[in-house]
Amino acid sequence: MWTAGILLSFLLAPQQPAADASWLSASARGGQHVLLAARIDFPKSLAFTPGLKARQVCVVLRNDGEDSAVALRAIAWAGLPGEVNWHVRIGGATREDKGRTVVYDPMVQSLTDLAFERGLLLPGEELRVPLPLNVQPRPAHELRVSYAVVGDEIRLWRDMVLLPVGEDPLLQVFAPASAESLARRMGEGGGLALVRSTMKEGWLVLEGEVGFTVALPRAPAGEAEETGGLSADDAWRRAGLAPGEDALIYYEPLLRAWFLIRCANGRAVALAKKEGEWEPVSLNGRWDAAAPAGFNSAGDGGTNALLDAEAFGDLAEVNLPSTGLYYDPGATRLEPDALWEVLRRASERALDVRLVAIDANGFGVERLLAIGVDVDARGRRRAEK
Repeated sequence: MWTAGILLSFLLAPQQPAADASWLSASARGGQHVLLAARIDFPKSLAFTPGLKARQVCVVLRNDGEDSAVALRAIAWAGLPGEVNWHVRIGGATREDKGRTVVYDPMVQSLTDLAFERGLLLPGEELRVPLPLNVQPRPAHELRVSYAVVGDEIRLWRDMVLLPVGEDPLLQVFAPASAESLARRMGEGGGLALVRSTMKEGWLVLEGEVGFTVALPRAPAGEAEETGGLSADDAWRRAGLAPGEDALIYYEPLLRAWFLIRCANGRAVALAKKEGEWEPVSLNGRWDAAAPAGFNSAGDGGTNALLDAEAFGDLAEVNLPSTGLYYDPGATRLEPDALWEVLRRASERALDVRLVAIDANGFGVERLLAIGVDVDARGRRRAEK
């Protein structure tokens, strides 16, 4: 979570030719210099089929600034969940030594007082981030990256950045950037680092956000075997959506169904086969436009969801929140058939289906479906409805 800050919003526009045509550049509203360039990396054989998730997509970011480092805060495809665990407290303890260095002890059973950076890019460095994409039937997708700026012409980034030194895995020292610690990074961003202006709350931090428009190769028209024999364009029409309407569309192979959600009002419709024919299934209740991105969150066919025990207790063995050494928000694993039953019950009772981002214990954000329950950012339940 950001502390105090000045938020600058940026729009994509041609700025200057990148040295390599594969790199995308952006410029900012108001003339603010944009520090980041981006490149999309994926196998040449990958065909982007609208409705399916392209899992083999990576975003490569490069810091093109000369006077500033960049500390990532979020990277996501517009409208979809992304990576946000860049500025976090981690397991262990930290202590400042005479205001110059920080000692980190990973063996202490607690969370560090200081927040670490996991997405720091020094000038000229690159960072590769896996970022799967739920492909949409549109000419291009927008990539959004937000970050904190570290250093300027007055406050040098070298005086603000602390990098690991030494080889002791049990007691790590973070010291001001040196020729040796910079050489060890070998031009690659990321890793653990500390920044004086972000490791504690209360500093004024300049924040930025850039957007890149990305055109990706689309699978040939007419190929719909991977999506149950129905293309995204056909699914869009059958669901009654108007051309160009602001909505997101997903095909979920595990459920053998299409899901379409209108972004403006959260109204959702599914398309499922009945006796060989695709039929629309109205889904009552409000859906987050990104909710289907939470299907198969376990990665092995299972979906982790926070459920209302009263509404779904007869359909699944619903887990409830509990507190031990750490807080457990009570996620329930649902296999595909059970997930379908839960979604049908939610529609019958007009329960909301949300994709929530929670950080239950300070170790980083995880995303879960929340159906019929309302939780805060720490996963604590406000009320069941």
